[in-house]
Amino acid sequence: MSDIQKQIESIEQQITKERAPKYTIICPHCGAINAKNLKVCHQCRKSFEIDISDIKNCPYCGQSMKAKQQICDVCGCCCSCDEE
Repeated sequence: MSDIQKQIESIEQQITKERAPKYTIICPHCGAINAKNLKVCHQCRKSFEIDISDIKNCPYCGQSMKAKQQICDVCGCCCSCDEE
């Protein structure tokens, strides 16, 4: 795969993440959008690497993230500030 194709794929994955509703989780294997309550990806059928019960959504951008994570990887908000 050429560098340009890899860049296009990366951009497409980022767009998919930005469009995902707040109640979803994105498969770490194939990038498919899944309902948050699923244990395996509906597209690739692989198990999610993280425990889905350990997931929260960023209150600003909706990105799925680990429950203990304080800074969103996508928008950079401090998610722990809202809990106080």
